[in-house]
Amino acid sequence: MAKNYDKEQVLEAVKNSAGVMEYVAQRLKCDWATARKYVRKWEETKEAFAVSECKLHTLAYQSFHKAISNGERWAVERLLDTSARRN
Repeated sequence: MAKNYDKEQVLEAVKNSAGVMEYVAQRLKCDWATARKYVRKWEETKEAFAVSECKLHTLAYQSFHKAISNGERWAVERLLDTSARRN
């Protein structure tokens, strides 16, 4: 049986999802495709999901920067490797 979710339910599921659709699906108790359908249904839910996803990327960049600042070899090598490819 198909479930119907309202915008508020979807917004609550998106909250703190880190832009991971599987987390939204788990919170709504539905499959991934249904979660995606509802996230894309309203402009407000699309924007909330994008903001959540952006927060995750920001955290990843901060962690990477911290690793470089701490002189972690893997991070320094990764930075130099990707920088060399751009030039």
